[in-house]
Amino acid sequence: KDLYKIASERKNKSPKGKKGVTTLLDEYIVNVYPEGGFKKRSTYLYEITSEKGIEEMKEYYVNYYDDVIKSEILKPNGSIVPGEKSEDQIVFTNLAVGDVVVIQKESLERSGGRFYKDFNLSSYFNSEYPVVESVFTVITPESMNYQVKSNNKEVPSTKKKVGDKLFQTWKLTDLPEINLDEYF
Repeated sequence: KDLYKIASERKNKSPKGKKGVTTLLDEYIVNVYPEGGFKKRSTYLYEITSEKGIEEMKEYYVNYYDDVIKSEILKPNGSIVPGEKSEDQIVFTNLAVGDVVVIQKESLERSGGRFYKDFNLSSYFNSEYPVVESVFTVITPESMNYQVKSNNKEVPSTKKKVGDKLFQTWKLTDLPEINLDEYF
């Protein structure tokens, strides 16, 4: 996917949330290996829509075991400013309203033991920010069977065969932000 093209097509056309950030793309792809284990890739495009969004996105925390492939700011003039990576966070300096934060990360899950070939994954479509497109794809060997469970809403999926792999994709668009504030 051309992430820069997606960002330019979707920015300034999306709903604006209370936190000053709109998720233009939230994509989670899992490739399950026939011998066991899997590789995960997450891709996020966040548009900064207000001053609150600058504060919200200036520091982005990542899991220690994630390999950050891309962390950058796409400026309105097309220039790209890299994020500063440390062990568990990415710092985006000089963020401004109208910028798009691009984050792409991968991780590999391999272990041993009795349940080596089992996998248990979750994907959340909603967010504390409005979401333009949320995509979850599971890639498996064609002959592999697995169970799918949806909570709160049944999300339709599409299946596509490519070579000896089966791609099952769930996609939702134009999702409102959800309120994660807890009041007791």
